Amino acid sequence: MREEAKLWLKFAKESYEDALYNWEGHRYGNTCFCCQQALEKILKAILTEEEKLPPKSHDLIHLIKLSKIKINKKQAEELRAITRHYFTVRYPDLNKKFYRNRKITEKTFIKMKEFYQWFLKELKK
Repeated sequence: MREEAKLWLKFAKESYEDALYNWEGHRYGNTCFCCQQALEKILKAILTEEEKLPPKSHDLIHLIKLSKIKINKKQAEELRAITRHYFTVRYPDLNKKFYRNRKITEKTFIKMKEFYQWFLKELKK
């Protein structure tokens, strides 16, 4: 694996672990932010491994379109929803509304873990 891809993967793993830590600590806004970051960084690892320069973008759909990974409409919707957390968590009114309890953020956390494992397998091919 390319050295730069290894760095992106290291950062992705840290964000994944941060999401888990925040989830267990009931910090749901931070959980969702770290979920988005984990997926963004692992996609940038994939792009780097594919010898593509990862753009300075937080849009998971944009990043996946640049990669060789193919997704269906449902997966695209799920990734769009996770992408939005990068922005909504930063605003106190939205943070309070969307991240007030475990049930609201659970889907994001579960989906992030599924995508992360899939993308990790893609990276190691």
